[in-house]
Amino acid sequence: MHATLANEAATGGAEAIRSSPGRWLDSVALWLLALAAGCGGLIGLAAAWPRLWPAALAALVAWGWLVVMTARRSAVLGTVALAVGWAAWHFTGQGWVALAVRESEPLAWQLLVVLVMVTVQLLPLLAAWWLLAPLGGSHRRRASVLASRWALAVAAAESLRQFGWWGSGYASLGVVFVELPGARALVPSVGGAGFGMLLLAWSALAALAVWQQASGAWRAAWRTAVPALLLAAACAAWPEPPMAEVAGSLGVAAVQPPAERGKRWTRSFRDEALQQLEAAIDASPAGTLLVTAETFFPEPPPRNGDDNRWGDLLRRARQRGVHLLVGMPHLVRDQEGVHLANAVVQLSPERQSLYAKERLVPGGEYLPWAQTLGPVYARLFERVREGQRSGPPELTAPLFVAGTTVGVSICHELAFALTQAERAQGAGWLANIADDAWIDSALYRRQMLGLARLRALEAGKPLLRVSQGGPTVLVGPDGRVQAQAANQERAERLAVTLTPRDGTTAYQRHAEALAVAPLLLGALLALIAWWPRPVQTPHGGSIPP
Repeated sequence: MHATLANEAATGGAEAIRSSPGRWLDSVALWLLALAAGCGGLIGLAAAWPRLWPAALAALVAWGWLVVMTARRSAVLGTVALAVGWAAWHFTGQGWVALAVRESEPLAWQLLVVLVMVTVQLLPLLAAWWLLAPLGGSHRRRASVLASRWALAVAAAESLRQFGWWGSGYASLGVVFVELPGARALVPSVGGAGFGMLLLAWSALAALAVWQQASGAWRAAWRTAVPALLLAAACAAWPEPPMAEVAGSLGVAAVQPPAERGKRWTRSFRDEALQQLEAAIDASPAGTLLVTAETFFPEPPPRNGDDNRWGDLLRRARQRGVHLLVGMPHLVRDQEGVHLANAVVQLSPERQSLYAKERLVPGGEYLPWAQTLGPVYARLFERVREGQRSGPPELTAPLFVAGTTVGVSICHELAFALTQAERAQGAGWLANIADDAWIDSALYRRQMLGLARLRALEAGKPLLRVSQGGPTVLVGPDGRVQAQAANQERAERLAVTLTPRDGTTAYQRHAEALAVAPLLLGALLALIAWWPRPVQTPHGGSIPP
């Protein structure tokens, strides 16, 4: 009853807007746009608190319903409702990026950074919505076509995000609904991106059912529940990925340093870090792998053996039979010279190796368009380093350590689904080392935990995330947190046992195809919709286009 009255009231308001094109932004329109913003904001918040998935799912359906309803009456208002919901979603889900700006800068600078970020992400959505405009046609076209257009435009925008600077992980639908029943069954086969597409398709059906509630709210509820029941049945019947556990388990200890160590790096701090690592070596049985957080030593290792403390550390590790993965910068030589790379150094009794970070943080580790934006970035951001370079392909392969292969990634790389799929190829488990202390935001840190769970599900393998100032956790192949450090603000060693797994999930084998699937489908439909057609004459003939 209440839903029917609300629908009639909103429909009447939209008709009023339509009847007066010059005043489309009246009080009713403002209320509708406020509702769209509220829906988007709730979805963004759920990226940090996945337990809000029921409310986020309702918000996704409501947002689709608002876009469909307004677009049927006013093309302008429908576009604005789409843009407002998306902007609110990513403002609440990624607004923490403003905290990377210097605290001494005015608030206007921080808002400018967020505005640029939201605008850059808004452009692909509006482009996809415009390209699919002929599918919706005039306001008299069917609501089902508009619902499909909305779902496909959002899916295309989500896919395009992963090819940008910030990846598709932050505030993605996969993170928002990582605790949704059925996620553990579907994500290993379709990934977080594919799972988001399925959710958008279901939300479009649900929004359409709410729109077409001519026979009352109970029928609308039933029409909404049927797709959900079918999706749940598909999840229950979906086969498990063909994975096998590698014989034997591996003892791993995460070494978590005090937060903000890298900001005031002195020789005494370096000695403290060495002492902490030596204590962890002495406390670990032979065969243990110690994994530190990112930039545990925020300086490259010494280039010769004159550093007695560093040499003592290496000898101690060999004598104890302990393996190390240490986060620290490293100097990498290429054809252009020697460059600084954010790296993980492997120190094992039998070998030494290196992983270099491929996906650097814009404004934190490198300068995109440095010649143009260099002065702006230098003023705004805390950690702009012009000398850092992305790791070459030969330094991004899995590392063989302690008898197993591990796919390593560093901090921000967890947001890139395709990058993580590559790291999981040929690896028995995954390790992500991070420095979360530079963004003091609970929203950011909770999202990083959600991303770790999503990536473990996609790969079907355990994932250890070691961070300073953020969550240090071991996530199982089923996406559940198996162990977590109790305190994020002080040094702590988390000892865990994990079992590597051999094989690949269906998502890993088809990750690239799934990434571009909505783009290809949208391009095909746009081509069909924009293709000129002959015009019918009143006498039954046709005029060539």
